[in-house]
Amino acid sequence: MSEFTPRSARHGRRRRRGNDEAWEWVQALAIAIVLALIIRYFIFSPFSVSGPSMLSTLHNGDLVIVNKVVYLFRDPKPGEVVVFHATEDKDYIKRVIAGPG
Repeated sequence: MSEFTPRSARHGRRRRRGNDEAWEWVQALAIAIVLALIIRYFIFSPFSVSGPSMLSTLHNGDLVIVNKVVYLFRDPKPGEVVVFHATEDKDYIKRVIAGPG
């Protein structure tokens, strides 16, 4: 006697496989979005240069990616370009020319 699987049962297994794959894609996408947000807000951040004060190195409208982590471990060194908050809604991009003392 041969075993018979009804068509609806076979279709259900196929649908579950499709649902499992869709769920895996949703999970992967959610993880990617969370990682991108963590990286964007805590590690690297893009800034736009506005104004001519950094000419010859950075031009008006240039985009720079800022590493937010490095200065948690050390102080800025002379010659490095840094971004700092001048006011709550304005950031400045400047070159460090001297350290303390």
